[in-house]
Amino acid sequence: MSIENYKEKQYCRLWQEVKKDEDWSRTKKSLPLSELGKYSKNPLRQSFLELGAKLGTLEELVSETNQNRKQYALLFPAQEVKIPLCAYLLTRISPLI
Repeated sequence: MSIENYKEKQYCRLWQEVKKDEDWSRTKKSLPLSELGKYSKNPLRQSFLELGAKLGTLEELVSETNQNRKQYALLFPAQEVKIPLCAYLLTRISPLI
């Protein structure tokens, strides 16, 4: 999972890596919020907002115009640690449990 800079903030994309046979592939899967949220007891927007992040598409958050603009991401204060850690747990670890 990468964290990228945008103006005075940072963002990370919310996608899951795809397992192919016994290994993880380089393919990443963009999921709807309902699918991402199935591992959370609370609505994702509310949970991340309480942590200080804004959840939306790349188009909404960072004015992305390419083919990835509909992918979901989190925009958060620079140097924030909890938000990308929670995103990593949600998108990489929870689906394995």
